[in-house]
Amino acid sequence: MKKIGFTLAEVLITLGVIGIVAAMTIPTLIQSYKKKVVETRLVNFYSTINQALRLSEVDNGNSSTWGTFLGNTFDEKKEWFEKYLCPYLKYCEIKRLNQSELTLYMYDGGCIYMSSNLSDWQYFPFCDIKSNIKGKDAFYFFYSPNRSAYNEKNVSYINKNTIVEPYKYGWDGSIEKAKEDCKSRGAFCTLLIQSNGWKIPEDYPFKF
Repeated sequence: MKKIGFTLAEVLITLGVIGIVAAMTIPTLIQSYKKKVVETRLVNFYSTINQALRLSEVDNGNSSTWGTFLGNTFDEKKEWFEKYLCPYLKYCEIKRLNQSELTLYMYDGGCIYMSSNLSDWQYFPFCDIKSNIKGKDAFYFFYSPNRSAYNEKNVSYINKNTIVEPYKYGWDGSIEKAKEDCKSRGAFCTLLIQSNGWKIPEDYPFKF
């Protein structure tokens, strides 16, 4: 009886074809996956952080009285987080970034970094702080407890239901401005994604 089988050459050719197909499709699948993770974690962060701050206000008074400066030392910044934010999050781990800076790690795998100026927050969906490409690794938010401080020119900042919003300083309210800024310096990338229903636009300037 004649045996049915594959020659070594046929097996090698088949494996080669599979390898080529995998090399073509896997990067696209990974990019699509990371893009989806970024979208999910951004909207979850936005919702979770505002909910936590509202709960904190119940115990600690209006957030406008908490101060707008974290101090210059790690311990000063850690004290603010431990009092006003960590007790109201499902998971909160504070780690020292360097001698004076800290990073707040959250339950979803993302983390928060901010300078001594409490107003500017950076959210890292994958905690890739060393890379720190705005709009890809880091997404900018603005902490604004004292809404009365803004004049009519910056009315686009104000959302009565939230304390943390995507960074919008200097925004004229147009999507075109958000796209232009996102591409050139990355500050309005979070705003651009929010304006698109928390979905990364097809023409987004960064690949994941």
